[in-house]
Amino acid sequence: MIANLDAHYFDGTEAAGHVVRDVSTSGAFIFTTFKWPPGTIVTLTLQLGASVSAPGSPAPLLLRTKVVRCVPDGVGIQLLYLRTFDSEVHLPTIFSNVAREQ
Repeated sequence: MIANLDAHYFDGTEAAGHVVRDVSTSGAFIFTTFKWPPGTIVTLTLQLGASVSAPGSPAPLLLRTKVVRCVPDGVGIQLLYLRTFDSEVHLPTIFSNVAREQ
């Protein structure tokens, strides 16, 4: 599990952050009770939790994702990049800040 990394998305219910685990430059697993069918494209934001948001923390990342699996405790997503820049610059920034907080 990644400490302080949340996924935010709209599923028709009240806004809430969802715990992210097993994140990599190709995908992630999100703990959630709401399940999209595999193949669904979901726009979400990855953000460090409020407790670590401070000057110098990276801005939230708005990402397009694709649901690749559903299990009882959440969904597996594949990150869809529109530009190589997103995967080469933005995600390593998030990872380095998460590693410092653990």
